[in-house]
Amino acid sequence: MVPIQSFPASRKAQELKYTAMQKCPQMTFLIVLFLSFVEIVHGQGTQVNTMLNDVENMSKATSSMRRTYIETALEEMGLPYQRRPWQASTVNGVNLEVRLGKKNAPPLVLAAHFDVRKKSRGANNNASGCAVLLELIRHISHAEVLEDLPILFLFLDGSESRFAGSFAFGERHVGEHFCGVINFDLCGTGDTVIFGPTEGTVANAVARWARKTAQSADHPAEGFQRFMPGDHRSFAKYGLDCLTISMAPKKDIMSLRKRFERRDRGTVLPAFLNNAIRGQDQLKSVTSGALEKAKSFGLALVQSSWHQASPGNPAVSDLKTKQREFIELLETGKFADQRNACGEMGINGVLTFMTKKGFKNLEVKEQFKKLVPRLFSGKELRNAMEEFVASGKCAPNSALDQIKSHICWDKNRKLFHLMKP
Repeated sequence: MVPIQSFPASRKAQELKYTAMQKCPQMTFLIVLFLSFVEIVHGQGTQVNTMLNDVENMSKATSSMRRTYIETALEEMGLPYQRRPWQASTVNGVNLEVRLGKKNAPPLVLAAHFDVRKKSRGANNNASGCAVLLELIRHISHAEVLEDLPILFLFLDGSESRFAGSFAFGERHVGEHFCGVINFDLCGTGDTVIFGPTEGTVANAVARWARKTAQSADHPAEGFQRFMPGDHRSFAKYGLDCLTISMAPKKDIMSLRKRFERRDRGTVLPAFLNNAIRGQDQLKSVTSGALEKAKSFGLALVQSSWHQASPGNPAVSDLKTKQREFIELLETGKFADQRNACGEMGINGVLTFMTKKGFKNLEVKEQFKKLVPRLFSGKELRNAMEEFVASGKCAPNSALDQIKSHICWDKNRKLFHLMKP
């Protein structure tokens, strides 16, 4: 690992050492020892101050201004980057990608979103994550190990718009292989590193690296089986191994576990998290200690991945991933999970699923018959069915037969009951 070079105080310390040796030979050893200690401490402080300066500068800016700030920082480091514009149904944006290392190997993705909520300073959410990511770039950009495992640094737009930027990344890179994704979010407040999710549809190699790293005395951290909403959900929809690294006060760990692992909606959100998502996200909430811990854990996790990375998983079609998850949930899952998966798949995805899968498993068929009317109205199903047939994806008779075999309509074309088995 190549550290940051040329701290401003380093040359001054060298001059003071030389002066001390000339003017006071009998005290040379003690003075040089003291100045060396000051130089080391100042060097570490400079790195932290750089991250705090990044947070301060970005917390005063809009999303587009933050992107410009990041681009300027990358240009000052002499690193090429690519703008990746995208457009969703209600919002558009631009992601930034910086790829380091050889191009013919699957990269490890390090990500953070830079967009900010309206009427919020966005210091912890998520200028802190961007500052940590910029610092990691400064550390890693000249490391020789990049020859073995390339890294793609990803600055995401649109996270505050239902994670549109990370969905756009997955859509753009379908079929490409990645070793995994490490996302940095809410890294500026608290004294404890937290990471997740570590099980479920996103349980993966990256989670195993994180658990191993957290077991070391140098980088203690709390892993969560289920985690706060974040861009890791988008990456998981495209079949990529992923997790998110954040910071939290130790006193709030139990509340976070109740809220997200046990899904206890009655648990009040901790103040640091409530402030980050409700717009009361001020610069004073970010501390240098939190930034340093998040960066150190992320760096240790990256170093761990260099030795353990697999050939990587391809980004797969979002719809195919959702359909695969949905089949699993129909067979074993709870209704709430089935409802969420079906809703994310969308009505067109549901129709595709209905016409292509054929429902060979009768129990799955019955589960699906109970589920669909509770998610979509008859009008929605009728309109989507007509568009589906008109698109030419399926012959009219085939689509109608498949759908009518599971759903019955009254004379006004409104769903009123299910077909009996």
